[in-house]
Amino acid sequence: GVQTCALPISVQRLRPDLGPVYVCPTCLRVFDCDALHAGQLSREHVPPEALGGKVLALTCVECNSTAGRTVDAAWVTRDDVHNFGAGTPMRRPWRFTLEMGGSATNVSLTRNADGTLVITGVPEANNPAHTTAHIDHMERLVASEGGGDGETFRVSGWAHNPQHARVAVLRSAYLAMFAKFGYSFALAPGLARVRAQIRDWDTDLGARALTVFDQRSDPEARSVRVVVAPVDGLLVKMGRAIAFLPHPDGDPDSIIPADSSFKMLQGEIPWPTTMELALDLNRTDLPS
Repeated sequence: GVQTCALPISVQRLRPDLGPVYVCPTCLRVFDCDALHAGQLSREHVPPEALGGKVLALTCVECNSTAGRTVDAAWVTRDDVHNFGAGTPMRRPWRFTLEMGGSATNVSLTRNADGTLVITGVPEANNPAHTTAHIDHMERLVASEGGGDGETFRVSGWAHNPQHARVAVLRSAYLAMFAKFGYSFALAPGLARVRAQIRDWDTDLGARALTVFDQRSDPEARSVRVVVAPVDGLLVKMGRAIAFLPHPDGDPDSIIPADSSFKMLQGEIPWPTTMELALDLNRTDLPS
């Protein structure tokens, strides 16, 4: 597990003046060793838990919870939409609003093993009067001539913010490489634009250029490749999402040409399984 007090040496090698502390890698606020037990720090899943992520880092509660209900939620919804449209297995029941016959009902969508979609009501999330009206309408349809042929309905609740989804991908890639390499990587000059982007979700500071979605990929895939052209950096793959992180010593404002073909070193960097902080603790050098 991730233990705060096992990590101060990582911070102290970069900032001896700070003492035995932990720095949230996203907002850069400083916390003492008791912060995890005091409820100020939280264990963060990378990528989001709903996408199969595992605990890889500690972030402050504010950063974790706020990202979870905004940018991470957008990424998860985007993945849900793909699974629905592609007929692939759904990771979780999907809540949305069904409007039919003049009434709106909150429902849950699941997919059986044979591919059949099953829509069920969610009583605790509905006004009983609306539920009754919906049931009455369905019963009238079944009893009518044609059994409801031609009946139309509308669903809502599937919208997501594409910019937020891209920022979530970039944020998870950044946190994964923080867990792998530590502050020496995450706080390097070359990552300045990435750090700015994961704190300013609504403005495109590079998320569009630095992320891409590949719907053909294995949703469980995790990989890290070293890129040497057209610019140096790391290609971080998390399921159907891919993020490019610039080299820590590179130009943070370097632009990746559209439709670039990356030249990569052979082999992969092993995906982190915990907070390894390898550069901070002198356990490895960044491949180049």
